Amino acid sequence: MRLRQYAYFGFTSQNVTAAMITARLGIEPDRILVRDSRTSSPPVPSCHTWRMSCAERGLWVADQISKVIERVRPRQREIAQLTRELLDESPRCGARGCSSLRG
Repeated sequence: MRLRQYAYFGFTSQNVTAAMITARLGIEPDRILVRDSRTSSPPVPSCHTWRMSCAERGLWVADQISKVIERVRPRQREIAQLTRELLDESPRCGARGCSSLRG
């Protein structure tokens, strides 16, 4: 069985769109999801999502994480402030962070 792994950093919000996050941070995401874009009752997806990722093959997951961090590091103050605001908005759907996945 072939495994794929990737690392990502992202935000989620019920009210702040990916376009708003992009404008605020000045960084283009690799992937976005728009709240209610599939169905509105119930809302699917339930949150707007803004995500940067690295799925480069042949890298250790630590190297993938490093590549993502390199891309967001210049905006770390803005990211920290946005994270606080989104968590205040909605703890369930208010911020994300960095993660790595295999599948």
